[in-house]
Amino acid sequence: MQWALNFALPDQHTLIFIFSFLAIILLAKLLAFATDELLLRVGQTPAGLTNVKLGNAVELIISIIALTKYELPIVRSSRGFHADDHVNARLTLQLVIGSILSTLLLVLSMCFFAGGLRFSEQGLRHVAAQLNYSLLTISVIGVLLPGAIYMALQGSTSLSESDVDDQILKISHAVTIILPFGEATPLPACPDHPVFLDQLALFIGERVRRLARQSKSHDSILLDRVVDNLSTLANYFRDIFRNQHAIVHVKEAIKPYRYVPQFRPAGHLSLASSLHDLPQCLADRYRHQPTEADLDEAIALEQDALRLLTPGDSGHDISRRCLMAYLRLKISSQLATSASDVTHCDIKQVVRDITFETLKTMPTRLLHTDSGSLCNRDMQISQFISSQQYKQLLSSCAACDSAQQMELIRAEVSRYFQYAMLSHRWSAGEPLFRDVEGSQIYDMSTNGGLGKLQAFCLVASERGYLWAWSDTCCIDKESSAELQEAIGSMFLWYRRSALTIVYLFDVPDTGSFVNSEWFRRGWTLQELLAPPSILFYTRTWSLYKNVTSSNHKADFAVLEELERVTGVESQFLTNFSPGMEDTRSRLQWASLRATARPEDIAYSLFGIFNLHLPIMYGESAENALGRLLSEIILRSGDISVLDWVGEPSSFHSCFPAHVTSYQRLPSPPPQSISEEPEMMLYAEQPASSTTLRTLYRSLTKLPLPRFLNRRLILPCITYRVTEMQRRMTSPSTRNYTYRTMASGLRPLEIALPEKLDVTMSRGALLLARPWYSKLLCPFANLHTMTEEQLLFTLEQPFNALLLTELPHNEYRRIASSNLITAQAVDSASILQRKVRILDIV
Repeated sequence: MQWALNFALPDQHTLIFIFSFLAIILLAKLLAFATDELLLRVGQTPAGLTNVKLGNAVELIISIIALTKYELPIVRSSRGFHADDHVNARLTLQLVIGSILSTLLLVLSMCFFAGGLRFSEQGLRHVAAQLNYSLLTISVIGVLLPGAIYMALQGSTSLSESDVDDQILKISHAVTIILPFGEATPLPACPDHPVFLDQLALFIGERVRRLARQSKSHDSILLDRVVDNLSTLANYFRDIFRNQHAIVHVKEAIKPYRYVPQFRPAGHLSLASSLHDLPQCLADRYRHQPTEADLDEAIALEQDALRLLTPGDSGHDISRRCLMAYLRLKISSQLATSASDVTHCDIKQVVRDITFETLKTMPTRLLHTDSGSLCNRDMQISQFISSQQYKQLLSSCAACDSAQQMELIRAEVSRYFQYAMLSHRWSAGEPLFRDVEGSQIYDMSTNGGLGKLQAFCLVASERGYLWAWSDTCCIDKESSAELQEAIGSMFLWYRRSALTIVYLFDVPDTGSFVNSEWFRRGWTLQELLAPPSILFYTRTWSLYKNVTSSNHKADFAVLEELERVTGVESQFLTNFSPGMEDTRSRLQWASLRATARPEDIAYSLFGIFNLHLPIMYGESAENALGRLLSEIILRSGDISVLDWVGEPSSFHSCFPAHVTSYQRLPSPPPQSISEEPEMMLYAEQPASSTTLRTLYRSLTKLPLPRFLNRRLILPCITYRVTEMQRRMTSPSTRNYTYRTMASGLRPLEIALPEKLDVTMSRGALLLARPWYSKLLCPFANLHTMTEEQLLFTLEQPFNALLLTELPHNEYRRIASSNLITAQAVDSASILQRKVRILDIV
């Protein structure tokens, strides 16, 4: 600014004087900074430091005295000026500024001279190096350029000596204004910047080690200050990296960061922070140039830092989060290496591992359709390794990158092990596991079931499948563990099969499968629902009705026929999901089927409901079905399983003895108005909002139904039976019909398979409305229903349970011969009901 004003406003002497004086202060600060650089090289030598400081002080004092008295004859005589005092003052300041600039250059040159005597390599800190670079450039350009112009103008006859001096002075002013803008470019742009920084780190490290070996107290203080400055320098490089994302700056930060913890004594307040800084840089370098050693070192250092901190310290949580981040980074890198970096592994081993992984989801044993041999998993892998597909896979992997290799291996292994499943009606002479073990089925007799098994394998082979599965010989039924696994996994095996072949031995080539025995067997229900692709074959192994589609489920005519014969809607036939949705419908499908062993009817439904329960052959059918139904209630709370008509189970009074009780029920007989005078009293009186709100809250807080220790914990709304009158019926009728009156319900009729005990009808009977929100409104959420919507729902007819009260506040269901359909008298009777949780045995 001083030079700019001197150039732009030469007559403003006072203003120029002020800025010149300020320039002296700034230059003095820079001189002190340069002296610190010298101090790092020669140490605190009192003589050298005192000489430098006193020399600067004396020079400033003399300059100030000269300013006050204007005694600068050397300036005046050298320039030849005869100006007034203001000009003399300005020239005096220029002399002082020039003197300090000269001193700066001298001190900086002494830094290099002294450092060169003590160290083989050295460098300056960033600011000092920039200062030296700038001052040298200013000196060279500011002196040589005006000097060259002076020599050029010296021989001119048109200019006087004073004019030449004035022109040189103006050129010097211009140069000093322009140069700072040229010097604004930071030194790191220089090509030698990385080399310079390496030298700087080495120099400072050597200096810090020398200070660390000294034991004087003042040197210890200096060491602490130097280490602090070293940490600041490293932080500077790390900030540059975060802004510019150049990996070179991370490397520059790591070198000084390594020195800092070495010279922090144990117990130092900044030791944990110093240990925390270096891992961050190592992790940054790992993310750009993954090296396992960097990540391991970062984890070890962060663990050391965390041990120095206690919970509650300011840096404890930060350090712990960083450590967790480094550990997650290591785990993810190991997973990536093991999962995708196949180039560093044995491809053959990877193929073998993926093959094992694929076979775990498949049946344990499969028939090899080309040879007719029964193969366990080891034999399946051997077949694959000796195949041409395996050799082609290895050859293809050599030309792929790691990600493509994994994808290719999985696809080829899955394609090789595609398998077909057989679904059929068992008959006499079926070949078992021991019959075909170690043999080739094509070499065996064609009698009985062997001929069927051979034909199945041939059809599968013709369809392009190398592997096939049949429930006759592919399960060792002598092993209870294997049988348990097979029954529990069979639904998934059919679901994952490439094709399920259904053999209908009782359907001629031109006939219909409507009357086939296959549709009345229990196990075949899941074999129909699970497979995505299915083909029906007739007695002579011809495609059903010569439909050449690759999937009969995709043929509209066959699908429509399947829907009629099974009662299963087409949406479930083509896109069935195992689980406990539509529980009542699934039980109804099974009610039309039977199994050779009574308990199998329940076992065959385990996969359809996605349940895994123990298989206990020898238990009763009632017990097996009871375990299934209780598990459904326990997991889903679905009480639609209570809607049945027939004989009660010994397992529990709320369950039927046979699955046939779930067959489609006839509509209840209409009730005449003459028999129900109360219907005319259906009150359209407004319901009490307070009472309705109380009922609403009671229902929303009810738990789901539960089944524990053979006890059904059932939330419900109860109605006390006040009267049951037996009606006279035809002698041929095997049921006992009772006209029933219950408090809050319209009159209704109940048919019972046995005559009701008279003593029971005197206040010991209840009609219960089981509470399950989805049963009442399948597509609504109780919490989103308004109170009026809930009241409207409760006014609709419902299926009731007839219960008799037992001692100890327990209840037992009385099985009926028809569905008990009840309805509330009016809204007032609904609001008067109490919500109860009954314990039913």
